[in-house]
Amino acid sequence: MKNRFTITLEEKVYKNSQISGELIEDIIHELTKPDATFIVLEPEDPINECTLIQALGGFKDAVFVAEAVFSRPDDTMQIFRIEGISEEECIKMFLDFWQKGIVPETKDWDDVSKKI
Repeated sequence: MKNRFTITLEEKVYKNSQISGELIEDIIHELTKPDATFIVLEPEDPINECTLIQALGGFKDAVFVAEAVFSRPDDTMQIFRIEGISEEECIKMFLDFWQKGIVPETKDWDDVSKKI
């Protein structure tokens, strides 16, 4: 069975049947505006231990901060962050996660688990 997803944008929640590639692209594009906040994409069932990806917007030069959250078998949580990705990179990351079940490659991201 195909995984089901939820998108959270501030107080607005989109359920699986409401989610489309166009919606994801539109939301991420809106995050380039100065007063923008964040988007969270959460699968019902973790994908390779990844329980959600999120992006924060509203930064100068329309760059994003992205995070991937993992729930490990030992019940610990690991959070990886990358700063300064472009709108196109952010859209690709979200579409790959939603459409293909591809978890972002986090080997060059910062492990911020202990900072949060």
